[in-house]
Amino acid sequence: MSKRIEIGDLVRHHRISGGIGFVTGLRGFDSAHPVITVRFLKPVNLLPSQGTGTMETYRDRAICWKLVSSCDIS
Repeated sequence: MSKRIEIGDLVRHHRISGGIGFVTGLRGFDSAHPVITVRFLKPVNLLPSQGTGTMETYRDRAICWKLVSSCDIS
């Protein structure tokens, strides 16, 4: 069983290149399907569907984030 993501955890987004950051918020309808807010370690490029520019924070479903261990950071 995988560890549950909590506030303060270091996570990576599965679609955003360089999208590594700390969880700053958890909310949702229930604990089984939370929405996670992350503040990235450095600004990352927007997804193509969102236009051009960068973002410092991002909110997405919990299934889109993966816990990162220190050896996963590049």
